[in-house]
Amino acid sequence: LHAAKMSVSFCSPESPSSPQPSTHLEQFQTLHYFPPTLNFTWSPHPLLCSKQVLEYNVDVTSNSRIINAALKAFGGFPQNTCEPSKANEAMLCEGRPCNACSEPWEEGCSSKILHSDFKVTKSMVRAASLFNFKFTVKAYGKIESVDEEVTFWCMEFASGEDGRFVIDTDQKFI
Repeated sequence: LHAAKMSVSFCSPESPSSPQPSTHLEQFQTLHYFPPTLNFTWSPHPLLCSKQVLEYNVDVTSNSRIINAALKAFGGFPQNTCEPSKANEAMLCEGRPCNACSEPWEEGCSSKILHSDFKVTKSMVRAASLFNFKFTVKAYGKIESVDEEVTFWCMEFASGEDGRFVIDTDQKFI
């Protein structure tokens, strides 16, 4: 099999290559692809510091009925990761429990550099590339002392190389 490529972009009304919106409460610095793991290096937004996350939902949507059927088999979305969920099981965390609601963020948390991983298999990249699938993964919820819903992060995955980052099954870094 030859290399397949999938673009990774932040959800942005401007363009797929736009930087991450400053309103996202988990600010990504780097993304690396070590098949089958996508590794994120990120820092919490200052708004999170000294606050408790009350609700942390992960939603996945797609432009494909096939992908949407597979997502339903995974457990349906959105999933609140403050409770036991398949989304929690798919995520590995370093420096903080995957359950974002387990404890309040400490004061001065925005200076921390954290690492999170989730699986993006080569077959997923090939399928997205071959069949022109597009899907959006959005983490949103509620935090203490903020009345409206917040976005922790939002990313779009699609075939091709038009995004801010590119997953290439023949290369380890994106």
